[in-house]
Amino acid sequence: DAHLPGLWNDWYGAWLHDTNFPRLIIRFEDLMFQPQTVLREVCHCAGGILAPRSAPPNTRTDSNINDFKYTAESAKGSQTAHAGSSGLVGALQKYGSATARIQGFTGMDLEFAVGKGSALDQELLEMFQYQTKNLGKFLS
Repeated sequence: DAHLPGLWNDWYGAWLHDTNFPRLIIRFEDLMFQPQTVLREVCHCAGGILAPRSAPPNTRTDSNINDFKYTAESAKGSQTAHAGSSGLVGALQKYGSATARIQGFTGMDLEFAVGKGSALDQELLEMFQYQTKNLGKFLS
């Protein structure tokens, strides 16, 4: 399909349905809101553990991570192309609020994405646990 939702459908649909090998798909939101949990699961999936860097290698466990560090600034820096990018707090404010998350979208945008005859694959939205039911109040 020649639109962004079609590209999203094709990309994730292929990774979920058309591959014969193990794969790991991580939602940005999960990494942002639950980084330790997600990283611990990624490590387990790869046969490792999420452990403090300060622990000697033969004593590391992933039961308690006390030196986990968050980066509050934008990971993209402030160079011209990325000037104004969100840091951790800005991203949490934007993606943690259902209203802020869709700010800038028109009713027509939302209708195209999740309305009747939606361009987005509903099975994929459900599989990734994206909530679209409450967007009806924003549709034109």
